[in-house]
Amino acid sequence: MKPLLQASVESKVSDDLRIKATLEVYPGESLIVMGPSGSGKTTLLKLLSLLRIPDRGYIAFQGERIFNGESSIPIRKLIRYRRRAPLITQIPTLIPDTVEANLLLPFDLKTSSKAKLLLRAKELLTEFGFSSIDSLLRKDATKLSVGEAQRVCIVRALLLDPSLIMLDEPTANLDESSKGKVLGRLSELMKEGISLIIVTHDQEVLKYIPSSRVFQLKGGELLETLNT
Repeated sequence: MKPLLQASVESKVSDDLRIKATLEVYPGESLIVMGPSGSGKTTLLKLLSLLRIPDRGYIAFQGERIFNGESSIPIRKLIRYRRRAPLITQIPTLIPDTVEANLLLPFDLKTSSKAKLLLRAKELLTEFGFSSIDSLLRKDATKLSVGEAQRVCIVRALLLDPSLIMLDEPTANLDESSKGKVLGRLSELMKEGISLIIVTHDQEVLKYIPSSRVFQLKGGELLETLNT
């Protein structure tokens, strides 16, 4: 089986920290990156998602070189990559509009079926623990709790039909009930062939996604460890 993602990235974070990471991700595989606060976990995700351009290295996705050490990347290539491998940030990114408008934001509805997208969105919202879905879609997204907004962002990413999802601390803003629903659903995504890269300090993630490869980020170095 060929890797879905191959990456070797290096970047200076501060005078005291430089990120150096090499990894491969296969279809349906989960990588969990752990480490103390300030170790560069979020920066690593930004580098892999190309929200931050690495100082050097490469990123190949589905056999295509997305980044090969250049200082800038064509915007069309970036957009295509970020749709296939979206990043869910710890602080949810939603515009001041309805939940429906936020879910449909990445789509050109001149060519996409709004009704079909909304039907899928309703299914996913239910799977991620929401109720009264029609009312939710009309709700102002700025009125959502942080945990609710985070789940909406995950649903929006899934509507893109991605091959890989990167998540930064996906359980940080969730109560215990929501955490179980989100982690359980993420585990099921792997069975559907979707790969995950999860940055977290939450050990419970390992219980819900036990087949993951686990890495520690120490001194800027990404080191694989045994999942115990």
